[in-house]
Amino acid sequence: MRRFVSMLTRMRRRFGSTFRGHGLSLREMLEHSHIEWHGAKLYCPDFSDDSNTLAATVYAEDGLALHMMLNAFWQPLQFAIPPVPDATLHWFRVLDTFETTPECSLEDADKQIVGAEYLLQPRSIALLGIKSEKRQWPDLSFMARRTSE
Repeated sequence: MRRFVSMLTRMRRRFGSTFRGHGLSLREMLEHSHIEWHGAKLYCPDFSDDSNTLAATVYAEDGLALHMMLNAFWQPLQFAIPPVPDATLHWFRVLDTFETTPECSLEDADKQIVGAEYLLQPRSIALLGIKSEKRQWPDLSFMARRTSE
């Protein structure tokens, strides 16, 4: 758990340091983003006490988009994925905690998500991302090295 939280902290700092070319706090980065809340279905968040799912899509001003999905249920669930704003773009898996050793990379073509749904395994979290030609993703290869230690 410590390794995973450390990895997420490093990833947030790496994204914040490249957002608009300078470092921003998490609060500042979120203030400059548009957030849409979902459940397993788009635009249907369940904020009740007994909810087992939550998803959110964050769109930054410069073309960066992240889609996070959380499955607290004991069975795998299909999560709807928001459509990409441009047909030339695709969602890529950044992270899936169900993986034995979560890898963090947006450059691998085999991690491209095809279709409008993502099968999220029980009690796991997945993070997807898209990028525009205007936006260069930060190098996340350091996270794959750190998680395997």
